[in-house]
Amino acid sequence: RNSSPNNLENLTDPISERPNGTFRRRCAWRNRRDLLVKTLLSTDADVIGLQEVLSDQFDFLSSSLGRQFDLVGVGRDDGKCEGEHAPIAFRKEKFECIEWGTFWLSENPDIVGSRYPGACCVRICTWVRLKPHQHSHEGDRSACPHIIVANAHLDHKSEKARTFGCQVIDDNIRKIMKEGEVVIVVGDFNFQSAGEEGYRMLLSSTNSASLLPRWRDSFVDINCQKVSPAEVERNGVTFHDFGRSSGQRIDFIFYLPLNGYVEIQTLESNVDKDGEDGETCFVSDHYLLASKFSIEHI
Repeated sequence: RNSSPNNLENLTDPISERPNGTFRRRCAWRNRRDLLVKTLLSTDADVIGLQEVLSDQFDFLSSSLGRQFDLVGVGRDDGKCEGEHAPIAFRKEKFECIEWGTFWLSENPDIVGSRYPGACCVRICTWVRLKPHQHSHEGDRSACPHIIVANAHLDHKSEKARTFGCQVIDDNIRKIMKEGEVVIVVGDFNFQSAGEEGYRMLLSSTNSASLLPRWRDSFVDINCQKVSPAEVERNGVTFHDFGRSSGQRIDFIFYLPLNGYVEIQTLESNVDKDGEDGETCFVSDHYLLASKFSIEHI
């Protein structure tokens, strides 16, 4: 096994739309957007997945993060700017974007604005193929591999829609990916528990034709070695409703541990509960979830 010095850090966070009501007024977008940018720029993240991003928020983040990050994504309603985006930001100094796209978590993933029957909302997954700047010519296995990162936001009402959405993500990402690429899926999955069918399906899903392994949950990988499964769920809480809820673990960073001659392992995974200023507002109604990976050639 040849060890590679390549590490990759991913972060996911729903930034939330404009909250309503007296209690939430202090957490309105205009009152926390600068804090969000400051928080994102202070992380070591190489790739960031954001959810619930409206068009004006996308423009603001593109401008505010633009010196360090490029941002890609489309609105879910029209495939352009209408509706929520699930954009991906990546560091300019580390990566070149080869291609990116969005598919819909419906029975017709290529149809813009399509929705699974019973889902409360149109739901999407945006993905990007990144080429590290130190990547050399094709076929050189000593080079840092291409990286696929997908960012999803699943339905918050219908478990059937979430389960179906997980299947769509699994099917489409396995079609997009190529041998030897790093593959990571982040996002707000809205699972109500770790026993939910969609979660279990992802962790048991495997492609027997190409012998690709099942997905792994990076937070569980690290924390199950230290505490009980119940404590993993408590420690992994990400949704807090601007401090009003004890929360749930609904944000995840999944990855394929082996793809051809590339092996990926989780080095760190944690929930950042410091994303607030203590007086004015929270960064979001979710805590940030971050995972760091090692990439090795075998």
